[in-house]
Amino acid sequence: MKIRKLISVFAAVLLGLCLCLSFVACVPQLKGEPIPEYVDKESGDFMVRFYESYGYCEILGTSEQGNAQKYLVVPESIEGLEVKSWGEYWPLGFIMMPGRYQNPDIESTNLEKIYFKKLKNYSTIVSSSSCPNLDKLIYLDFFSVPWGFNEDIYFPFKRYETLKAYSSSDIRALPANVSYYYNYENPKNGGYYWIDDCDYGGKIEFIPPEPEREGYEFDGWYKEPECINKWDFETDTLPEKQTEMQENLYGEEEEVTVYQETILYAGWIKTDSPDNC
Repeated sequence: MKIRKLISVFAAVLLGLCLCLSFVACVPQLKGEPIPEYVDKESGDFMVRFYESYGYCEILGTSEQGNAQKYLVVPESIEGLEVKSWGEYWPLGFIMMPGRYQNPDIESTNLEKIYFKKLKNYSTIVSSSSCPNLDKLIYLDFFSVPWGFNEDIYFPFKRYETLKAYSSSDIRALPANVSYYYNYENPKNGGYYWIDDCDYGGKIEFIPPEPEREGYEFDGWYKEPECINKWDFETDTLPEKQTEMQENLYGEEEEVTVYQETILYAGWIKTDSPDNC
């Protein structure tokens, strides 16, 4: 009898605790912090939550325009406000449980690639059921690793080199085979402006936004750092696919694609001297 009472009391306490946790999770102001004022609206390819007084915004999902895109670029800022997260942040109300990010609302049969320039926070899932043709996530940020995405994640080659020594079932890191370099001294992000991964032997379909440099005008993408031959996106193609036999983890020989990096270099014209590259 006493054991039954103890079990009943324990169950009641546990249920009460769960209810309290659920309630507090949904009411972040119990921490004594006011809920920030925000405005939800469509901005270009995205549905965005703007926290103007706090100086940042969150990407909640894609707009109708965004769902029509084949390639989607997640920018560093929208309408002058820093993009703080890819997905809505839900505070849980506890010091030890700071919160989590909801998956962004994306439903597109057109989307094939998403380019992430730099984000502080992100949801860890892109639903394959809502985006059946999405198979590549291009992640430029040299220092961050977005764990848990379902698709292959492509990094700058130098970043990939630091990751390949680690094995994880949560991430499929691969080296992007097209790299765009700032092409001047002491650039940020290890010299990378943009990266992409394209079919060997094929053309580069997506041309990245033009880079900016104070005191210079961008003069296109070149095949060498000396800016001699421009890359023609209409006619130039990546090198043909090459394969070789390698031994896999099971000791079996298998045919694998040989990685080949195509590097494009930004050309620059100094605004007061048009002869400089």
